[in-house]
Amino acid sequence: MSKPTKKSKFMSTSKSPVIIWVKKHEKGCKAFLVTLGIVWLITDLIGIGGNIRFYAKWIECGRKPVVSAYVFKKTPHYIENTPILPTIRLLPDQFCSPKEAELAGYSVNESGYDFRYTTDEERQRSYELRQKSQNH
Repeated sequence: MSKPTKKSKFMSTSKSPVIIWVKKHEKGCKAFLVTLGIVWLITDLIGIGGNIRFYAKWIECGRKPVVSAYVFKKTPHYIENTPILPTIRLLPDQFCSPKEAELAGYSVNESGYDFRYTTDEERQRSYELRQKSQNH
């Protein structure tokens, strides 16, 4: 038979310094977590976070949405592989497909206009419709 191995006092979760500290300050920890949750929810609801809008669009589309991106002195473009849970999304335009994003004037490439999913005629028609809606 083998000898039982010695366990470190830090291997036991009940004797962990972090667990002991949390148990000592349980009310404060709960209040902190509740406050943090409320701040996150308020931030997300007023639009700075944008995750609620992102997930609502995901449900609407039935797939992860395509999100617009702006970089100074770059072409307005869209991103297909957006992170699932970033801390802040701000208020990007969101589309169900790359074709929708291109029809709204966003390029697949941030270095120059590159449209892979639409034809010239579709983009021209979309541009004319946007101009009409802005003038009325």
